[in-house]
Amino acid sequence: MQERYNVGEYIEVSKTDPYRLLPHAKPRLLPRRSTGEMPAGDTAAVAAAKAYLEKYPETTGFLLVDRGRIVFDGYQGMGGPEREFYGMSIGKSLTSLAVGRALCASALPSLDAATHAYVPETADSNFGKSTIRQLLTMSSGAYQSKGTAGGQPNFGGKLLGKYAGFTWPMRLGKVTVEEILWGWVWDETRDRDIHPPGERFIYKSGDTLALAKTLQRATGQRLAAYFDQTVWRFVRAAHRAHWESDSAGSALAHAGFQARLADWGRLAVWLLEERAKPGCYGDYLRAATVTQIPTGRGFFRGYGYQWWAGHKSAPGFWGLGYAGQAFGMDPDSGKVLVKFGYAKYGRTAGDLFRIFQDWVASGKP
Repeated sequence: MQERYNVGEYIEVSKTDPYRLLPHAKPRLLPRRSTGEMPAGDTAAVAAAKAYLEKYPETTGFLLVDRGRIVFDGYQGMGGPEREFYGMSIGKSLTSLAVGRALCASALPSLDAATHAYVPETADSNFGKSTIRQLLTMSSGAYQSKGTAGGQPNFGGKLLGKYAGFTWPMRLGKVTVEEILWGWVWDETRDRDIHPPGERFIYKSGDTLALAKTLQRATGQRLAAYFDQTVWRFVRAAHRAHWESDSAGSALAHAGFQARLADWGRLAVWLLEERAKPGCYGDYLRAATVTQIPTGRGFFRGYGYQWWAGHKSAPGFWGLGYAGQAFGMDPDSGKVLVKFGYAKYGRTAGDLFRIFQDWVASGKP
């Protein structure tokens, strides 16, 4: 991943038009905690974040928020407060937020509804045979992801030219969501329908694209527009944001969202508030952000509804993206960690989770 793409410049080279999310007329306040107000645990977390930035220079942005107040924000390289940071696969987690809104608006009758009822073109594949819940938990069994990041299928040969997956071809207007889910790209996908839906977790970007298409058919709106209407306007962002689209206008649900670092913080604060509320959407978020299916591998032992959960040491739930993007929240403490970068190597992940683990623990009696 090139540094410039990490800080919002995919849309500069894209051949498609991204969806533009506008700032709110009355942005959510995100005040900064003064040094004099900081307890010892915050001071230690700030020192650890600064050391992390120095140790890992490919980190472009780092944000710590505690109960709605900025404890630390740091930038380096091409990162800066006016840059939009690209979330990579954190987009999957944002797609889940929109699905929950559709469920609670009764556009989706149940998470156990079959996808093919909304997208009949997928009826013969595991995408269509899966329920919405099974797509949310990456358990469709639609294909076996190959050994690269991002849950991409194995096409074999040079089906998509020099590209390892379908994201760049989508960005360049060469491939659409429909072609991936049931068109010529799907026809060339290897290792398809490898296990019955719901049987086990396999991380797949295709499941998120199928969710987005289901949401579109159920609500009559494309994912980015529905997310804008039902989520982003309530976040009350201070600045514009973008969600990449394919040539037909469908969002890159698995990867394409970018926003300024402070607005990522506002999103996290809003999410924790909504998660704590009674009612349908709070119930959905509480279920979405805890383990619904075991992963059987890695730092995270569980997966919710497009959110990572059950880390062996770091608390809370996380949206994660290729090259080290991290969007973590702990509901009990109200603490938030957001980090962006353009390379993942060595102990970047372990060191990051340790910062959050220690910071959250510092506030406990």
